[in-house]
Amino acid sequence: MKIRLKGTNLLPVALFLLIMLAVPVLGAQEETLNETKYADTSGVISVDKAEEVAAYSIKEISGSISDLSEWKDATVELSTIYYDFDGNRSAYSFNVMKNKQQAGYIFISATKDNYPVLEFSKGKIPNEIPELTIRSKSLAKERADKEDLTVGEMKPLYYNGSAEGHEYPFL
Repeated sequence: MKIRLKGTNLLPVALFLLIMLAVPVLGAQEETLNETKYADTSGVISVDKAEEVAAYSIKEISGSISDLSEWKDATVELSTIYYDFDGNRSAYSFNVMKNKQQAGYIFISATKDNYPVLEFSKGKIPNEIPELTIRSKSLAKERADKEDLTVGEMKPLYYNGSAEGHEYPFL
């Protein structure tokens, strides 16, 4: 048996198919408009928002990693703002504080392009370990002395969500 659609029957069917195809597209446009309306479109996370993420994350970490269960009632304090090679904010480090003592640290991304939690650990933030900062400054000074320059203010670097460093401008 063959079914033939006459010209007058074809129009409602074609119109129905067209409407069905348009529904997902229109819904996606509305979602995008709402996302733009309620989201920070710059892609940069504020220090305050990063602090909220850090505080929430240490509670989650303390409940799921037994070695860090002591972080249960800990708080976070901003330590350092890190930058990428282009001078844009890339990460924030927070000291995890328990009973006014440092119990560890957590790094939070400063951009929406990366995972929110970049790293966490017991101990000190590498940027706060005197042996490391003194060594990097002395290497920069050696290089500057060879070229008869002076070393400027250190800028902490954090790139690719996994590597830290220091940048010293030569003046």
